[in-house]
Amino acid sequence: MKSVALLLGWLALIAFPRFAIGRVIPVNTCVANLTQIDGAVQQWVLESKLSATNTYSFADPTLMPYFKGSKLPICPSGGKYHPAATVAGAPKCSIHGRRDHPIDAERALQRDADRSNTALAMVVALCSLFTLLLATQASERTRLACSLAVGLLSVGLVFRCLNETVGDSQHKIPAAAMLLYAATGTFAFVLLRHERTPWVRVLAFAGTGLLGAFSLLLLLIVGLTRFSKMD
Repeated sequence: MKSVALLLGWLALIAFPRFAIGRVIPVNTCVANLTQIDGAVQQWVLESKLSATNTYSFADPTLMPYFKGSKLPICPSGGKYHPAATVAGAPKCSIHGRRDHPIDAERALQRDADRSNTALAMVVALCSLFTLLLATQASERTRLACSLAVGLLSVGLVFRCLNETVGDSQHKIPAAAMLLYAATGTFAFVLLRHERTPWVRVLAFAGTGLLGAFSLLLLLIVGLTRFSKMD
């Protein structure tokens, strides 16, 4: 019963992975908002006949009508927009920075997302291995069910990681996370090789080979990507 309960908890973790995954939100929307804010401020300065050394605040009631809908745009990442020191300066976002240099903020978000994905993969791997260890002390049917569940779900997770890595998805999965999923699935399939049922052994060999092929493909893609960046 312990192994079954732990497996259900592991399945719940797999079913809701977005809870622990930090997502990288594109900076384009924020840059567009900063452009809109700067344009509104410059139009307000021109019509109000202010000098370049004047300061301003987004709470100024005479400035708000120059924004679309008379409201300050909202950063999609939850950042806060701050005015420049003077009307001649450029406003900035607390997350994405200024519109002319937004890439550093985006890279920071990508690093945070990579850490979150890797941490999630470690949690899933530990729960899976603990499930498999408990299953070795359970009945043959329970052991088979747990090993199959861990193996097949690991294949699904590895395929998802590979698909988002090579595709156009904005949500990239780091190689370390995918390799952790692959190692967990491989361990589960190795346990299945000792089963007496022929189709289970065939599935175990096929799953091991598939995970190995996925891992080699990912390493090749990562290697080629880094080599191209060096050029």
